[in-house]
Amino acid sequence: MLFNKNCLKVKSMPNIFVTGYYPTHKIAEVVKKFFETRKKFPPSEFPGELLVDATSTSTERGIETVEIYNTSEENFGKATKWLTKSLVPYQLIEGFEYTVRNYTTLEEGLESIGMKMPD
Repeated sequence: MLFNKNCLKVKSMPNIFVTGYYPTHKIAEVVKKFFETRKKFPPSEFPGELLVDATSTSTERGIETVEIYNTSEENFGKATKWLTKSLVPYQLIEGFEYTVRNYTTLEEGLESIGMKMPD
């Protein structure tokens, strides 16, 4: 089988991945800020859907967290504005860095180069 048909089906784009990185000695401060920020920016107010909520792992850089959001093309501007506002409070935590990236699905990526999934 060329593709695993049983894996989680990612929704059509835009899928927005938010990745945060911070030192392990800042865990308590980041967790406190997370709960404060969630009160001001609950996922229910995001113009789209939160697909993966605050997963984390430890790395050589410290802690890495990932959240995955999905929105419509029409709401993409609103979604990125909402995410930016929700991430600003973390900028006050020394050592906290983040990235916000937009990903396409395999089908969408193939379509953008004039190809399609094999039958």
